[in-house]
Amino acid sequence: MISIELTVAALAYVSVSLLLLTVWIVFEGRRKFVKVFSVKESLWCCPVCLHDYVDSHPRDISKCPRCQSLNVRRGKIIGKGAP
Repeated sequence: MISIELTVAALAYVSVSLLLLTVWIVFEGRRKFVKVFSVKESLWCCPVCLHDYVDSHPRDISKCPRCQSLNVRRGKIIGKGAP
């Protein structure tokens, strides 16, 4: 049987716990940053089939992956009366 002192075991347990907590916080922070940046800039909703999708290209027109219709980015007005 392996003999180990109580203080060494407690120190090892706390060290491993802090290491795992630090790794989790770092990866969670990166994931939230990437999600906020990419989704906010490239979230599309097709007005024909109401399918929500993500298009990573920074264009004003996107093609719906479900119904293949062309969609215009929200906030953009295309037509004769557009300024």
